[in-house]
Amino acid sequence: MDFRVLLVENNSIILDQSVNAINKAPGFTLAAKYKDSAGALGQGKVFRPNLILLDIDSEENIQVIPKLVREYPHATILCLCTQWDAELTARVMRAGAAGCLVKPFSAPELVDAVKALESSGQNVTSEVITFFSPKGKSGQTTFVANTALRLAAKEQKNVAIIDANLQFGDMAIFFNLAPTTTIVEACRDVKNLSPVSLTSYFVPATAQVSVLCGTRKPEDAEKIIPKNFVELIGMVRSRFPYVLIDLSVGFSEFTVSAMEASDLTFLVASEDSVFENRHLKKALYVFEGWGDTLQDKLKLVYNRVQNTSNAYKQQLEESIGYPITAFLPNEYDLVSRAADEGRMASDIRPESKLSTAINQLLRDLHGKHQIRWEKS
Repeated sequence: MDFRVLLVENNSIILDQSVNAINKAPGFTLAAKYKDSAGALGQGKVFRPNLILLDIDSEENIQVIPKLVREYPHATILCLCTQWDAELTARVMRAGAAGCLVKPFSAPELVDAVKALESSGQNVTSEVITFFSPKGKSGQTTFVANTALRLAAKEQKNVAIIDANLQFGDMAIFFNLAPTTTIVEACRDVKNLSPVSLTSYFVPATAQVSVLCGTRKPEDAEKIIPKNFVELIGMVRSRFPYVLIDLSVGFSEFTVSAMEASDLTFLVASEDSVFENRHLKKALYVFEGWGDTLQDKLKLVYNRVQNTSNAYKQQLEESIGYPITAFLPNEYDLVSRAADEGRMASDIRPESKLSTAINQLLRDLHGKHQIRWEKS
C-alpha cells in the first residue's frame, strides 16, 4: 500500500528531518506539511492523506486528535513524540491515534512502524507472565522456553521472552542465539526507544518467538535499574501478545517490581526435598502482601514431578497451605537431549508428557486471564 502523508510538526528542525525521512521511505509520499494542527484541519483534506504524522509534544495537538479522526476517517494517525511514554501512548490511542513513533525518525523506522501498525497495531491485548523461583534449580528456564513454543504453536501469535535472570541467564544458550544487544542495553536505552525501535534488541528464536537475551557477564546485572526495566516491560507488551519473563532467583527490588508489573506469576518449585516446602512457605508469606488478588495472580507449579497423582497433589497442598495449579512431569532425558541438540523438548516431541502438561496448564488458565488458549 502507498501512503500519502500529512505531516504536522511544530519544531522546524524536526520538520525538515521528518520530510527528508518521508521522501526516502519507499511507498511514502509527502502530501502536505504544517507547523500547527490548525492548518492541517483547515486545508489538509484537499491532499487526501491516508497517513497523518502528528507531533504530540504539543498539548494542543493532542487535544485535536478526535477532530482529525472525524475529518480524516480513512487515515491512520501516528503520533510523534520526543520520548516514548506508556501513559501518553495509551492516552492518544484512546483519542483515536494508532500508536506513537519517537522522533527524529529514519526512513526505515517509519516503514517498520507502519508495518507494525498494519500487522497488529500498538494496541495489543497483551499478557505479561513472570516465572519466579525462591531458591532456583527448579527447571524454570526450561519451563519458560517450552511454554513460549507451545503458545506460539497453538495460538499463532508472537511471543516475547525476556531473560531477566540477571547474573546467570541461559536463554541464549537454550535457543543457540548470538545476541548483539542484551537486556542491559535495552534498559539503558529505554528512554530513547519506541516499541518499533525496541524490536531490534530482540533476537528471533523461531518465526514467532523472539528473545531479549540476558547479561553477558554477572557483574552487568548492576547496570540494570528496576524502574527502567518496568518501563521496558510496558513497551514490550505494546508489541507482543505474550511476554514471558524469566526472573532471577530470590526476592529483590528487581524481581518484585517485575512481578508487580505483570498480569500473572508462576511460582516454580521442583520436587526436591522437605526443604523445598519450607522455602515455598517463606515465599508465600511474602506474597501475602498481594492480598485478595493473590490466588488469581500467583500460580504454583511443581516441576520435575515423579508422582503426578491427585492424592499426592492434595497431600502437598495441605502441607504448603496453597493450591497447586499444575504438576509438570520429570522428563529429564528428553530435556537433556533437546539441550544437546539446541532445541526444546516441546519441539522434539510435541506429544511428550511435558508438552501435554504445559498445554493443559494453559487450557486451565484460558478465560481467567487474557490467555486465549483454545479448549480443543
